[in-house]
Amino acid sequence: MGTRSFNIIDKIIAYYRLKRIEKYINGDDIILDFGCGHHYLLLKKMKNKIRFGIGLDYEVENKKEGNKIELINYRYTDRLPFEKNYFNKVILMAVIEHFTINNLVKLLNEIKRVLRNGGRVVLTTPTPKSKSLLELLSRLHIISGEEIADHKKYYAKEDIFIIAKKLGFSIEEYGTFQMGLNSIAVLVNHR
Repeated sequence: MGTRSFNIIDKIIAYYRLKRIEKYINGDDIILDFGCGHHYLLLKKMKNKIRFGIGLDYEVENKKEGNKIELINYRYTDRLPFEKNYFNKVILMAVIEHFTINNLVKLLNEIKRVLRNGGRVVLTTPTPKSKSLLELLSRLHIISGEEIADHKKYYAKEDIFIIAKKLGFSIEEYGTFQMGLNSIAVLVNHR
């Protein structure tokens, strides 16, 4: 699911996610924003703070914006179209809830391949606590019903920690925001 169906409330929620991620971005970063969405908000906002960023999503058109941003129209199945060790940071902003556990493990394995040793995955995802509220808000047409209907799993802290450990990532940071309805985690890649 993508961001084309976002309304103003969805955009406000996305803005707050973006604010949480912003502090993890620095000038030397070569970023993959996986599932960047039609509006590719993170890359637009961070373009002057990064070395280079690629937005990967099936809702974007292939294009370059100056020498800092490249957008690639791509629907992920099992392989990312990048060389090994290409990125030092991968962003998954409100993405993993659209993957089953098995598919998330496959995606993170592929991210591990394209992420440098010591590189970081910064992810946000709604917590299980948010499930009933998000479903109610979508039924009331306050937020995108299409987006919420596509959620495969609401990942708890324990889920993220177990998957990270299984794949050889360490957890640098974990926390919740928006009254515990969303979480943010920073995973460090170790080979």
